[in-house]
Amino acid sequence: MEHVKKIKKQWLVALLFFYGVMPLGALCGCLYLMLKENLDPILFLIISIGVLISLAMGYGLYRCSYLKKGTKFLNVVTAVYFVQSVLMLVGRSIDIWWYARLFIGGVLCAWWCVTSFRLIKMNKQTTKQKYRSQVHA
Repeated sequence: MEHVKKIKKQWLVALLFFYGVMPLGALCGCLYLMLKENLDPILFLIISIGVLISLAMGYGLYRCSYLKKGTKFLNVVTAVYFVQSVLMLVGRSIDIWWYARLFIGGVLCAWWCVTSFRLIKMNKQTTKQKYRSQVHA
C-alpha cells in the first residue's frame, strides 16, 4: 500500500508541475514582457487561453486518472505530450541552447512518462482486482 501512495504522490507532483507551474510561469513571463516591452496583447490573450486549457486538462487528468483510476485519457495525453516534446526539438538551430533544451526537455518528458506509466499500471491492477472481487462475490 505504501508503494501505491508513493506512485500517486509522484504523479500528482508531476501533474501539478506540468499543468500548473509551467503554464502559469509562461503566463507570468508573457505578462512581464507585455508590461516591459509592449508585447502584443493578442499574444497575451492567446497564451492566457492556453493556460486555461492547460489547467482544465490538468483537472481532467486529476479527476479521470487519480480519483477515478482511469487510464484512457492519461494514455492519450502522455502520448501527445511525448510527440509534442519531440517535435519541439526538431527544426531548431543547433547551438548550446538547443542542447540544453534537448536535455531539459528530455528529462522532463521522461519524468512525466515514467510517472504516468506507473500510475497507468497501478490503475489497471486496481481495476483488475476490483473486477475479480466482483466476479468472485
